[in-house]
Amino acid sequence: MGSRGQKDIAAGIGYNKSYKICRHFQRGRIPMPAHYCPLHARLFRTSKNEWIDFPREKIEGIKSLYQFFQRRDIDTPEYLVIETACDQCDVQRFQDKVRKIASP
Repeated sequence: MGSRGQKDIAAGIGYNKSYKICRHFQRGRIPMPAHYCPLHARLFRTSKNEWIDFPREKIEGIKSLYQFFQRRDIDTPEYLVIETACDQCDVQRFQDKVRKIASP
């Protein structure tokens, strides 16, 4: 299915913004899942190897679009969202370990 057909489907189910956001992150690369931290609402941007703030509503739209494609047996790994720990989670874990060691 061409790019135009995917845009028509995305617009038809009300996820046009999510489609554009997801395609923005995938432009010019091999399609791959998005890594997202639901606790801190952060998305890993692979092109710059950094975590950025990203609204939960937009991620929910991308997840819904992925489910839409999966129900129709369309392989779209670029719409898969993998929930994972972010850089802020790592900092919290480190601080918790330091507190544990420092407390008698």
